Amino acid sequence: MKKNKRLLSIVVIMVLSLVCPTQVLASESSAPLSKKGSLVVKAQGDFVLDNQTIYLYKLFDLQSTTPYVYTVNPTFSAMLQQILGVQPDKMQQTIAEMQPAQVQQFANNFTNSIQTLHLVEGVDYQTSGKIEGSCVQSYTFSKLQPGYYLVYLGGSATVNSSLVTVESSNPPAEVCLKSNVPTLTKTANIGTGQIGDVVTYTLTTTVPDTSAFSSYKFQLFDQLSTGLSFVKTASGEVVGETITITYYAQLNQDAVLSNTNVAYLLYSHNPANPEATAQSVTQTTTVRTFPLNIHKFAQGDPEGFLANIEFALYKDCDGSPSETAIPVILDSGYYKVAAPNASETTTKLVTVGNKLGDAEEDGYPYNLSIQGLNVGTYWLVETNAGNYNPLDPLKLEIVCNEDGSYSYHVDGKDVGCVLELENSNGAILPETGASGTRLFTAVGIAMILVAGAAVLCTKNHRHEK
Repeated sequence: MKKNKRLLSIVVIMVLSLVCPTQVLASESSAPLSKKGSLVVKAQGDFVLDNQTIYLYKLFDLQSTTPYVYTVNPTFSAMLQQILGVQPDKMQQTIAEMQPAQVQQFANNFTNSIQTLHLVEGVDYQTSGKIEGSCVQSYTFSKLQPGYYLVYLGGSATVNSSLVTVESSNPPAEVCLKSNVPTLTKTANIGTGQIGDVVTYTLTTTVPDTSAFSSYKFQLFDQLSTGLSFVKTASGEVVGETITITYYAQLNQDAVLSNTNVAYLLYSHNPANPEATAQSVTQTTTVRTFPLNIHKFAQGDPEGFLANIEFALYKDCDGSPSETAIPVILDSGYYKVAAPNASETTTKLVTVGNKLGDAEEDGYPYNLSIQGLNVGTYWLVETNAGNYNPLDPLKLEIVCNEDGSYSYHVDGKDVGCVLELENSNGAILPETGASGTRLFTAVGIAMILVAGAAVLCTKNHRHEK
């Protein structure tokens, strides 16, 4: 029985050591260990530390590790006594007897009380500063005095601070952030569109925990690119802790290949200074429009540019051109799909005798370009070929590739991002096997048969005589 009691005592001591490594709590006057330590703060899951600020508060100094001996940091002594309700010599026992949920509540209560103190950064606490970089997963505090630290992620949507003992740099102490900062998600109902189309944007965030702040800033910024015009806000509502905002924007005459807009939050991140703000991870959405680039040239001159050839562009309707051509406007040599309220529109597309530009993907030149189109199937109809033989209506498809680039498909074949169209002149001879050839052949045979019959009749007539 005594052996079992002794074993139980050892187990209890081990459990207390894991819950809180404060084996002995000394007075406030003891000198801490002189060896410096490091602390690695890690993000969890998909959360990243970009633009975030981590706050570090030393609650206790570490005097010894054999056994662990701590002393209260004089800066926080009164606050700790108020939160724990005991004197410094009883704090170790009080914390050791706490259940995990109670330890977490103690950490959160301390975080919420920070605003009542007039603290000096770099003296009473440390920060990471605004963490620079992209997809940052961890941050390291170096040259720390050994001690028992509270780690708080500035501006956390919910206060959920961490406690950790730092005693050396090899290995460094590690802690995974349990806090999460306000986040924003943004979606668009379409990924591609045509000038004039209206895009529905939805932004979603959550109401942050402001209990640690005397005042709190929470601002949403959303910036549209020049190719998008704000139409109106559809709705804004708060359901529980979720904030949802929906609004509309229209692809305008300035729409380009990639029309992006960015949105982010600014929020208070320091309870001791509510005016200080941090920025959430930026949300970027893109709606694409596409050009139809055409290189028109004369037969035998593939590097030339044939001018004054006229086209009209139609959307496909059940395998045939739609009844009306797509209206466009001419802007600096380029045709653009006309917005619904555009004036001076036309359906006539005319080639120029020089290079307008080069397709971004492969550098091929073109001398006719229609911009602001959506993906889909179209018909290109040559309406005036000048002195050249007109081409048959061409059915084509504009395709958005996985990487966001575009290409054209004709008869199911990828022909790149410039349509190469050649015009010939002179009389067109019929092709072998064509209906014209068959007709000429039939007529020729008939004439031969008639001639043969006439000769035969003449001979017979002479013989009778």
